[in-house]
Amino acid sequence: MTVLTDERAIQAVKGALRWMKAHNVVWLKTEEKIYSRKYDFAGTTDGLAYVDSCSDPACCTEIYKHRLCLVDWKTSNHLSTIYCFQTAAYQQAIQEEHNSPIESRWVLRLGKSEEEAGRFEPWFLSNRDFVTDLDAFLACLRLTRLADSIEERMKNQKSTIRAVKKEQRESAKALKREQEKLQKALDKAAAKLEKEAEKVRIKAAAKAERERLKAEKKAGNYPPMTEEVKAILEPAHVQRPSNAVVDVEVLVLSPQDQAVVAEAITNPPEPNEALKEAAQRYEEEATSSPYKLPME
Repeated sequence: MTVLTDERAIQAVKGALRWMKAHNVVWLKTEEKIYSRKYDFAGTTDGLAYVDSCSDPACCTEIYKHRLCLVDWKTSNHLSTIYCFQTAAYQQAIQEEHNSPIESRWVLRLGKSEEEAGRFEPWFLSNRDFVTDLDAFLACLRLTRLADSIEERMKNQKSTIRAVKKEQRESAKALKREQEKLQKALDKAAAKLEKEAEKVRIKAAAKAERERLKAEKKAGNYPPMTEEVKAILEPAHVQRPSNAVVDVEVLVLSPQDQAVVAEAITNPPEPNEALKEAAQRYEEEATSSPYKLPME
């Protein structure tokens, strides 16, 4: 057994007891689970009871005895018309299940503030308004279901949009990677082509130079010996005074002959005795100042 200790709850219970005493209430059921097969909704009623009307016209607009009524308790700050819809739905479900018509509905707001302690506000709902209240509930129910359906549809659409956008981002990233990969390949191919073109240009230039030198050689016009060949032919150990006059006749060789002479000097073969004597004479002549190199 629960013992109330909250003074406001105690006063609310006292107010409810005064209403039940004034209306000779006989309870049949309380906290009953109900379900409407016809309209597919469910709920829990506060109570079903036999009720008499009281002598207060502000409370009871009809005079009756022992009427089967639906009773719904409220602890809100004020009564709302949505309670008419709610109790009509409860009445519809009970009548479907038990096949016993409910004749009236009661909505009772129990005072919970200090100013309203022990007081209650009753709403008597006549059965002649049942159809209207039920239609209002069904309209709200349909609207709620439509709103839920639309909400679910838009939720799915948002999920689809997010999925599509994610796929688009992934596709864009993949495309960018492929484009970067392709660009690298194109750059590499372009560099290779440029390198090959440079090789072809160098070969063509070298070939043209060889043809020119060949033509000049055939005409007897040899270019002078290059500085690189001069450096090879001139002994590195020769030391000359800074004021010495060196009379060097220019040795005119073709580039091919210059390469042969340079190779012979830098990588000489094993000399025999005759070659040793010739080399010695060349050395003596080379160290004398001034000296002349023989022309070809």
